[in-house]
Amino acid sequence: MDAHTEVSNTLAKLRRHIYVFRNRRAWKDALQRQIQAAGLKPQQLSLDMPVRWNSTHHMLEGALKLKTPITAVCTTQQLDISMKDIALSY
Repeated sequence: MDAHTEVSNTLAKLRRHIYVFRNRRAWKDALQRQIQAAGLKPQQLSLDMPVRWNSTHHMLEGALKLKTPITAVCTTQQLDISMKDIALSY
């Protein structure tokens, strides 16, 4: 697999995670609990948009800041088995 394909696949997985964390109540609540447990400021993940040139940077920056809470939710989740197939690896 070439580097461009790998980056595209990783961004697609991240977008799906962010979509789930933003639009499913149980996932959103679980992430906010993990953020609070980690002692971080409550925040919502942002999705990138094709018309905003720096939005992918902001999306990645936010996900990296919340790496620990996101990982904690994903590894302990029993909410949706289908999310196992897009597990993020850092």
